[in-house]
Amino acid sequence: MGIKTDFNLSEDCVDAFADFFNDYLPEGNLAPQSYYAIQKLVDGLGLPYQIIDVCRDNCMIFWREDANLESCRFCGEDRFQVSAGMSRIPYQRMWYLPIADRLKRLYQSERSCKRNEVAWRA
Repeated sequence: MGIKTDFNLSEDCVDAFADFFNDYLPEGNLAPQSYYAIQKLVDGLGLPYQIIDVCRDNCMIFWREDANLESCRFCGEDRFQVSAGMSRIPYQRMWYLPIADRLKRLYQSERSCKRNEVAWRA
């Protein structure tokens, strides 16, 4: 999922990568077979996230007090694409991953807690 977002890959491209990896892994491997399977795996971790709309020019994010704005406060670009349907499609989005919940999850396991404690001392 990180590679998909870093390089703005399509779902079809991720499906092709998953298929490629599964061709080279031994039989009976547990690697996900598709983008959908990867999404289900990540959702199963139970880590919260928020999807936040972003200005086309990356000037600002539409969050908190700016969540209801229709255009950027800095450059004036529209937030949503022009479409004939009822749904409003933003030009750009980002995924916000709160760190506190990830740290809680990391330190729930005694093994990972000890490993990180050693790393912090070094």
